[in-house]
Amino acid sequence: REYPSTPDESFAQAIEGAYYAKQFAAIYAERRIGKMPSNDALVHTAWDIGVGDSTAIWLWQEIGDKKHMVGYYENSGEGMRHYFKVLKDMASRKGWRYGKHYGPHDMTHREFGGDAKSRVQIASEGFDIDGETYAINFQVLKIMGVDEGIELAREILPNCCFDEEETDDGITCLESYRKEWNHKLGCWRDTPLHDWSSHG
Repeated sequence: REYPSTPDESFAQAIEGAYYAKQFAAIYAERRIGKMPSNDALVHTAWDIGVGDSTAIWLWQEIGDKKHMVGYYENSGEGMRHYFKVLKDMASRKGWRYGKHYGPHDMTHREFGGDAKSRVQIASEGFDIDGETYAINFQVLKIMGVDEGIELAREILPNCCFDEEETDDGITCLESYRKEWNHKLGCWRDTPLHDWSSHG
C-alpha cells in the first residue's frame, strides 16, 4: 500500500484484477479501517441470500456523510431462521436498534414447501426465537447487472469506514473480488470470477 498504517499493510499486495483495488488503496491511506466508536445510531442491513451459495449480510450505521460498516456475517447451508437469530443476538449483545433491512430481488420468489410464500412474506411473519417472534420487513432492491453493482460499490466505498474486527472477513471479500482471467487469450474477462469472495 502506498501509505501503510501497520507493518502488515506494508507487505500487502493488491490482488491483480481486483475491482476495488483503487478504492481500498484510498481506504488504507486515509486510515478508514479501525475501531468504530459505539453510538446509538440505527443499524441497517443488506443481504445477499443464498442456499447452495453463501448468504452474506453487511451491517452499517449512517454517521454524517459516512457509512460506518460495523458488522459482516456470512454462512451457508442455513435457513432464514438462523440469520434472524444471529441478528437478534448481535442486537442484544451490542445494544443495537435496527433500521432498514435491504434484500435482493430474488426474495420475492416463492418457496416450495412453504405454502408457496415468498421469502419476504416468511420474513415479515417472523420466527419464534428464544420464546418471542422475531420478524424483519425487507425492502427489496431492484435487479441490476453485475457491472452496475460494481460501479455503485465503487461510488459508495469512498464514504465507508470499516470496523476492523467486526468486518474483517467482509473486507477480505471486497479486496479479493476480481475479474476472471482468460488463460487461453492471456487477458482479463469482462466478468467477475465467481468464487468465495463474490458472496461478500
